[in-house]
Amino acid sequence: MSLRGAIATMPVDDVLEWAARRAVSGRLVVERDDVARTFWLARGVAVWETSNVPEEQLGQILLRSGLVDERTLADALNERSAGSASFGKILVMVGAVGETDLATILTTKIREALCEVVSWRDGWFDLDPAEPPAGGRVAVGVALATCVDLARGRRDRWIAIRRLIAADGLGFAIR
Repeated sequence: MSLRGAIATMPVDDVLEWAARRAVSGRLVVERDDVARTFWLARGVAVWETSNVPEEQLGQILLRSGLVDERTLADALNERSAGSASFGKILVMVGAVGETDLATILTTKIREALCEVVSWRDGWFDLDPAEPPAGGRVAVGVALATCVDLARGRRDRWIAIRRLIAADGLGFAIR
C-alpha cells in the first residue's frame, strides 16, 4: 500500500510513526523545495538514506571528518562504478575506514536526516512498499519509533533556530 501526501496535512513524524507501528518495508521520499531525501525502510527500521544535498553524501562526510582523503575517495568511487558493492563497503574492503566507524557514521547520518525531515512544516512525502536494494552494504538500522521520539524533542528548537537562520547557505563571520 502506497502512502503519499503533503507534509502540511500529515507531518513526517506521523508518517514515520505509522510505518514503525506497521513494520513497513519500503522507500520513503521526502521533498521540500529543492531538497529530496530518500529513506529505505525494512520492517519499521530505516536502513539506508540518500540525499541530493552534496554536503550530506557519505563521501563528503568522511572527507570532512578526516577519515579519508580525496585520493582515497576518488579511488573508491572509481571502484564502485566498476562493481556492485556499495561505496561504504568498498571503503571498508580497501581498509580506508573500519566497518564499526562506518556503521556509526551511517547510523548518525540516517538518524539526523530523519530528525531534520520531521522538523519540516511543508513539502511532500511518498512511501511505496518495496524491499531495500540488495547489495553489499554495511548493515545499519535506526528504529523509527526511537527516532520519532528524539525528533519530536528537537522539533521546537529547530523551528526556533530556523526562524533566526532562515537559509541553509547563511554563514557567519567573526569580527
